[in-house]
Amino acid sequence: MLFSPSDWLSISALGSSDYSYLTYVYVGSGQTSKVWTRWVAYAPGAYEYRLYENNGYNVLARSEPLSIYAAPAACGTPPCVDALAAAVRPGATASASVSKHGQAHPWAHP
Repeated sequence: MLFSPSDWLSISALGSSDYSYLTYVYVGSGQTSKVWTRWVAYAPGAYEYRLYENNGYNVLARSEPLSIYAAPAACGTPPCVDALAAAVRPGATASASVSKHGQAHPWAHP
């Protein structure tokens, strides 16, 4: 399946209306896939990605829930390393964050 120039992908609060989204990106005409990477600066909570059809609000697909949580306030004496997910399923990507400043930031994990 090729995407149309007006198919779009959003990040939305889990359980919110299909008309509600925090941000979006167009998938791209003639594409068969899209990787969307962005810094997640939303309040801790549950979110999902939604694929919309043709500049409208017909949802073609939804992701598994995305949990956003607050990282520990400070790690003590920097540098610090935080695991971004306590558990991942086989074949999934495991991620970590490193900081020289020990500041708290929201992180996302599948």
